Amino acid sequence: MSYIKITSSQNVKIHFKLASLGERVLAGIIDLVIAAAYLYVAFKIEDTLNIANRFDDHWSKNAVYVIISLPVLLQTLVLENLFDGQTFGKKVMKIKVIKEDGYGVSFLDLLMRWILRIVDVWVFFSLPIIGIISISTSSKSQRIGDKASGTVVISLKDKKQYSQELFKEKEDTTKVTYLSSVYLSDNDIRIIKETFENAKVKQDYATIKKLREKIEQVTKTTKGNKNDYDYINTVLQDYYTITKEM
Repeated sequence: MSYIKITSSQNVKIHFKLASLGERVLAGIIDLVIAAAYLYVAFKIEDTLNIANRFDDHWSKNAVYVIISLPVLLQTLVLENLFDGQTFGKKVMKIKVIKEDGYGVSFLDLLMRWILRIVDVWVFFSLPIIGIISISTSSKSQRIGDKASGTVVISLKDKKQYSQELFKEKEDTTKVTYLSSVYLSDNDIRIIKETFENAKVKQDYATIKKLREKIEQVTKTTKGNKNDYDYINTVLQDYYTITKEM
């Protein structure tokens, strides 16, 4: 069992459990099964509608097949970008991609990982031999795409532990005001907490307002009668209260 230790700007040490090779392989297999099911249905529909044969030239016919296959080719890149470092397979296995410093991944990070799947996964006819060797021999369980993009894949099965480390100084309470605070991820909460603390020190009210507006947008809540400070503190406390029981 491997962990990566990250120290936040508030000097809070967080230990993320790295996803195992088995978890990553199983997530990949789930994604592959989903892709195969999509292709089967898509080509059955194409065969029924006979779209490709409506064209006389070879290039147009091939273009139809490429367009049908495009969602599979872009599956990993698009889903990880939409779902904050997760594909459907990663969601099932409760693992996700984050930066080595603990922050969420950017599109450019994901693009680099996706491009280098050519080396990690596809070189040996879709057998991820190079990726498996790289993950097995890396101290951070990284494939080549991970190393190039500065990312790691972590397990979310210790969510309770992460939350308690992030909020160990918070007072225990059973009162929850914003249940939808659970829609935030651990990374979201950490970034909110650090940004909030830094903004309070600098008395940066504009940043605190923007932070509050972003939280309202994600959680579908409103501050109501609370000021920005109380609202953000309540959301943080509610997240801790909810996730510590998970």
